[in-house]
Amino acid sequence: MAHITLKYFPQPSKDNQYIQNTITALENAFETKVDIVPSLKTAIQNPKMLFQNPKSDVFIINWLENSLRGTNNRFSTLGAFKYLIYLFYFRLTAKKIIYVRHNIYPHNMKGWHAKAASIVSNMGEKLCHQKVSHSGHLIKDGYAYVPHPLYTLTLSREIQSTLNNYYIMFGRIERYKKIETVIKHWVLEETLLIAGSVGDQAYLDELITLATGKNVQFDARFIPDDEAALIVKKSNGVILAHADEDMIVSGSFFFAITLGVPVFAVVKPFFSWLINEENFTDLYLFETSEQIVTTLEKKHSFDNQVIQVQAEMFFGSVTTAQTWRKVINDLSKY
Repeated sequence: MAHITLKYFPQPSKDNQYIQNTITALENAFETKVDIVPSLKTAIQNPKMLFQNPKSDVFIINWLENSLRGTNNRFSTLGAFKYLIYLFYFRLTAKKIIYVRHNIYPHNMKGWHAKAASIVSNMGEKLCHQKVSHSGHLIKDGYAYVPHPLYTLTLSREIQSTLNNYYIMFGRIERYKKIETVIKHWVLEETLLIAGSVGDQAYLDELITLATGKNVQFDARFIPDDEAALIVKKSNGVILAHADEDMIVSGSFFFAITLGVPVFAVVKPFFSWLINEENFTDLYLFETSEQIVTTLEKKHSFDNQVIQVQAEMFFGSVTTAQTWRKVINDLSKY
């Protein structure tokens, strides 16, 4: 296998395992170090470095579309300009560009703002050499499919959870996740736990008011991965109510199956593809949040190990590395 040089954007973050886990998969696939491209600001301050270093063979971009979302979740003209400048900058640093599409448009955008962001993102990915999705349902639209990596998790031995017999909605508390649609119908004797950092304080306040008198608890804070793993692992299942078209896959889904926990979700194209085309089990789909709650009134059982074995087969480190190797090698032929 010929040596391939790789660059990646954005840089790793302690708040987002996906980045480091993907970089690790790429380094395992090609037995090489993945370089993190300097920020645009650094490049402007030191333009010589653009020409001092040779171009990498492949550059992989993630979440660039988020720059299109301005204040109050409106489309940002300045953000669109920044988006295009970044693409031009990346083209100067690499021979081939891979655009990973995580969302159709940034979360919480609505109406023409969402439409405009979608159009610009569609144009942006066309300026790249390959577009990648973590859902196979988009293969028909010209995307190469690469599995979303699982999380690297260890259960905290020092933290004790006093909660028992509960379902969980886990992750950053944001309006687009439609948490209120589950709370509204929650009549179960089991507890509904809403856990995660607060992305929208006003929305959290609304949820707390809506949950008055219901068997609903909140753990609204940043929760380290080892503690979050324990909380999710002990649950009866993870509930995902988000139904808008912006999101392609859900990080909470991969967090759950990494731990062998079943997922109850409102229908999304990725979930439907995973069940219908890949025969994934312990993922239960519903048209509405009310149907999820009604179904959960009936007891169900699951085997953590069976779910984890299946998750590793579809999204484990070996599968992810192999798929990235194929996508990049195929791109490098042209």
